Amino acid sequence: MMPRVFAILILSLSFLAVSSALSAPPALAQDADSGLVPLKQVELDRSLAIRALDTYIALSKTVGVDQLEALFENSTEERLTALVPQLTKILVDNGFPNEDRWIEALQSVVIAYEALQGNNLAESKQALQDIQNDQTLPADQKRELMTMLNSMIPSETNLEVLRDLMRDPETNKKLAQVLEEM
Repeated sequence: MMPRVFAILILSLSFLAVSSALSAPPALAQDADSGLVPLKQVELDRSLAIRALDTYIALSKTVGVDQLEALFENSTEERLTALVPQLTKILVDNGFPNEDRWIEALQSVVIAYEALQGNNLAESKQALQDIQNDQTLPADQKRELMTMLNSMIPSETNLEVLRDLMRDPETNKKLAQVLEEM
């Protein structure tokens, strides 16, 4: 089962998990080692990215922003479609076969957006290089951290799709709404 969307999206908005694992004492780094789950991205096109945003907005309107946040914060391993029966119709209406495909698309949008902010992409690539060059990390921990950080770096295609979305006032407004609510 895909980890809960809220935790995934919050994680994709920050590289703190990786940087804190690098600077943490060995015991804390080992705890982080067992909890890092690589993010799954999909190759976006304009339509898929917009449909992912539209699905989030429709779900937010259906259950309300506060309830949506509570769902994500207090969720169990139960699927969102079981908790919010209307989600199945929202997913189908927006062309998603299931919630996992939608979460992957939305996550890909957020990761690409965050990479375009400030120096995030350059910092991520530098952190990846730092991990690769670190001779003090155990090999398995280094591999896990590199896998996690690589999963947080968007493809050039996804970056270009987000640049395009951000230039269009209508889709930029949707993007801003989703990111603000999350």
